[in-house]
Amino acid sequence: MDPDDERGTLNQIAYSLIFVRDLTDPKVATQLAEAIADGRGFASSTEDLVAAIDSTLAKQRVPRQSVEIAEHSEPDLLAFLAKLRAEIETHKP
Repeated sequence: MDPDDERGTLNQIAYSLIFVRDLTDPKVATQLAEAIADGRGFASSTEDLVAAIDSTLAKQRVPRQSVEIAEHSEPDLLAFLAKLRAEIETHKP
């Protein structure tokens, strides 16, 4: 995935976290995973969202813009993305 496309795709997830105070709340990852797996609420496809998450986790770096949008620290976002990725697998049709 092109780095700009990856950042833009990850930003979609970041925007959904703007009003989330506690990324460790398991309900947050579960609800977001359900939406991603069902293909609802995002402009990008489930496959593109998963690819952006996988790439981010492999690099262990969240794009600065995504960190700024989500208003959470990079380590917190990486931990959340790992939980989210696992949750997506449990909700795939």
